[in-house]
Amino acid sequence: MDLDCKRVIENLSLHSNPDLSHEERAEFKIHLVQCQSCQKEYEEMLHTAAVLESLPALDPPPDLLGRTQERITREHRRHGLAFFANPFAGILRLLKLDPPPNFVNCTAVLFYLMLTVFLAKLTFFDTTEPTPVSTPNRSLHPDAQIVGVPLGSIKATVQRIGTEEESKEGSTKLE
Repeated sequence: MDLDCKRVIENLSLHSNPDLSHEERAEFKIHLVQCQSCQKEYEEMLHTAAVLESLPALDPPPDLLGRTQERITREHRRHGLAFFANPFAGILRLLKLDPPPNFVNCTAVLFYLMLTVFLAKLTFFDTTEPTPVSTPNRSLHPDAQIVGVPLGSIKATVQRIGTEEESKEGSTKLE
């Protein structure tokens, strides 16, 4: 199985990878020995690695971590507040769409204008009539019947029941 140069160049650092089988490592080595352009790429990679290893290790400033975390927190806060100022821009950013800012701002203004008109109409111009209360035609209980009774007869019944209870209480006191 012959390896092509593109595959070898893409995987030059993988030839020392322990996950590769012995056959694959052998094919890489054979190809590197036979192909001059791949040998040149491999030697340049080794030279770059040697130069990078010879450089002294740099010590970052002690407050670098704190400053970086502070800037990240500030950016997150700014993006969070920006979403409330213009949610359309945040939604478009999440959808990976990138329209011009003027378009996004005009769309947001139109939306807020429509929302304001809707809420004003809902609040101040409510023209709906209250629905009249109607008695149901049938009851949930099969033996109960709902009929229209005048208020006067209900009051008379309540008074009559009240006088009957008073007379019963009086008779129980006498006994």
